[in-house]
Amino acid sequence: KSTFCNALTSSRQFAVGTGFTSETTELRAEAFQLLSSSSQRFTVIDTPGLADTRGVRVTDTIRQELQSILPAVVAAVVVVPCGRITAEQQDALQEIEELIEEAGLQDKVLVVFTHAMRATVATVRDAVQKQFSATPLGRLVKAAGPRVVVAEFSDSRSEDRVRGVVLGFVGRLAARAKL
Repeated sequence: KSTFCNALTSSRQFAVGTGFTSETTELRAEAFQLLSSSSQRFTVIDTPGLADTRGVRVTDTIRQELQSILPAVVAAVVVVPCGRITAEQQDALQEIEELIEEAGLQDKVLVVFTHAMRATVATVRDAVQKQFSATPLGRLVKAAGPRVVVAEFSDSRSEDRVRGVVLGFVGRLAARAKL
């Protein structure tokens, strides 16, 4: 998630862990002017994983933070690593799904799959439908509809592509919210 936040903001403000240990231990919010042609500022919030490698459970903290900024929330971006989804991760995704529903953000969800090793959106969608359709992950992907991105942050070109998709999505939602 931190790598995604850095790619989104064109910065290195969010610490990234190495190996299998998470670096993020508490919520971190940073405000950015994501589009240089706009005065609009966005806040990107990086959280510890709900199924963090150290067993840190932060759902209540995320819920409190979300409620404190809710009127200004434009989108929810759920970052999911590709690969085997454990029972603990499914539980965490269930909590994410509940947070999104509580916040009324069901139609404002973008799902980003990371560590995709050259997978396409179609292959990831197919795998989710076959293996996880009745799970929180399957429901999140279904709710996201066409708003599913597969990201491999191996070079600046892929970072630029993901940034463009996410900023386009957030920008459309922000414009709609101003109407």
